Amino acid sequence: MISMLLAASALAAADMPAPIRVRAFPGLGENGLEIGCMTMVSGHVLFGPEAFGGYSGMHLDEEQKKLTLLSDRAHLLFADVEISDEGEVVSLSNGVMREMGFAAREIRPVRDTEALIGADGGFFVSRERRQDLVMVEVDDLRAEAVRIEMNFGVVDGVEGNGGYEGVTALPGGGYVAIPETVFAGGLSPVVIAKDGIAAASGFHKPRDEHAVTDLSVDDQGETLLILERAYSRAKGPRARIAAVPVGELGSGATDVLPAEELGRLTFLDGADNMEGMTFFRAKNGAPHLLLISDDNHNDIQRTVLMSLRLNESCPL
Repeated sequence: MISMLLAASALAAADMPAPIRVRAFPGLGENGLEIGCMTMVSGHVLFGPEAFGGYSGMHLDEEQKKLTLLSDRAHLLFADVEISDEGEVVSLSNGVMREMGFAAREIRPVRDTEALIGADGGFFVSRERRQDLVMVEVDDLRAEAVRIEMNFGVVDGVEGNGGYEGVTALPGGGYVAIPETVFAGGLSPVVIAKDGIAAASGFHKPRDEHAVTDLSVDDQGETLLILERAYSRAKGPRARIAAVPVGELGSGATDVLPAEELGRLTFLDGADNMEGMTFFRAKNGAPHLLLISDDNHNDIQRTVLMSLRLNESCPL
C-alpha cells in the first residue's frame, strides 16, 4: 500500500491546516481481505493534529475528488482524495479543518453531529441528541448551520446518546433515519421523513449487540446499506454491514426490515469504532463502501479509513 501525507493547505482564514500522517494496514495484500461477500481493498490509520478525530459521517464527491469528514465535535475536514480504478484509496492531500457556526439562536449549539448528507450549497448534518437534521451552508469562508431541515423525534424511548446516528437521503426525496437505540426484543425503530413530516415506519433488527451508526444508498437508488458497530472488553470493536431493498422501506409501522448481512469486521480486520459510511462506484464499475471510524478523541483508539468492494454475491 502507498504511504500518504495530507499536506497542510489553508483555503480561507477560518480554516485550520490539518497535516495528517497515514499508515497502511500491515499485511493487506494485492488480493485484499475477504469480509463476508465483500473484499477490503484498502485500509489506513490516520493521525492528525490535536483537534483531529471523532469522525462519524462522510461525503465523497467523486467528480471533484473531494472527501469531507464530519466530526461529532462539529467540525468538517476537507481533503482531496485519489481513488484508483479498482477502488483503493491512493492518496489524500490539501487537508483543512473548519468549525461549524450557526446563524439562528434556535440551532445553537451545533454539536453531537453524526450524519453528513451532500446538498446544494453545503450539507445536511444530523444531531444525535437533538434528533434533527440541520442545513449547513458551506462556501470559501464559512460552514454555517442556517436552519433545521427535519425533526426525527417521533418515537418514544429514543433519547440522549441513543439518538439518530444513521440518516441518509432517499431516492425521490425524503430521508430515512435509524437511531443507535435498541429496544427490548433487539429492535431499532425506523423513521421515514417526506414532505416535511416524519413518521415511525417499522423496525430494523441489529445483531449480536450491534447498533446502527450510519446509512447509505447505492447509486441506483435500490439498496439501503446499514452500518452497525459493537464493542465489548472480551471481543473488542466490531462492525456489521447489512442491506435492505429500498422498496421495503415504509411497508408498515410494525414490520421488521428484511435486512441481509453482507459481512462483519473485527479488530483483527482493522476495525475500530466504525461510525461513518458512504457508497461509491469505482472507475472499473465495481460498487464499494468507504468507512471511517470515530476515535472518540481517545489515545488508545484510532481513526481508520477503509474501502470495501461489494462483490457479485452481495445483494444489490
